[in-house]
Amino acid sequence: MTRVWIGSGSNLGNRNENLQFALNQLEGAGFQPEAVSSVYSTVPQGSGSQPRFLNQVVRGLWGGTAGDLLPLLKRIEKDAGRVGGPRWGPRILDLDILLSGIEGQEIVRDPELEIPHPRIVERAFVLVPLSELDPGLSIPETGRTVCQLLKSLGEWSHLVEKCPAPGGDEPNR
Repeated sequence: MTRVWIGSGSNLGNRNENLQFALNQLEGAGFQPEAVSSVYSTVPQGSGSQPRFLNQVVRGLWGGTAGDLLPLLKRIEKDAGRVGGPRWGPRILDLDILLSGIEGQEIVRDPELEIPHPRIVERAFVLVPLSELDPGLSIPETGRTVCQLLKSLGEWSHLVEKCPAPGGDEPNR
């Protein structure tokens, strides 16, 4: 079994239902969640006016490699109704493999998949929920833990807000 950390996000439709759909589909395909972060309301990346995202991170076990998981994530996005669009544009569901391997130390450099996720170190919307699950986890090739990386981002609280349980769909502010 391979340990994998998956980031999920949604800013279209019923965002909470979209995140739950992804988790249900992963479990139905054999992914075994070990821990699921709280849901966070986050400011979208890039430019343009679009609704806030809901984001979370799930850590779990997968029976194949991280590379084997990628087509499943793409299928789940498509099944949720995701269609192509601009980079950093609005989306019904976005699933990314953030880390994999024992203690998240696997490194993959492939045209289709990079692990650790190439922008993990600059994204509060990933690091905040990841820090809830594994604050002391060292991110490969950085020499720093999740908490250290989050602190290096400076002030992020205006970008990422924890939603109230259970699932807490915040208004699109």
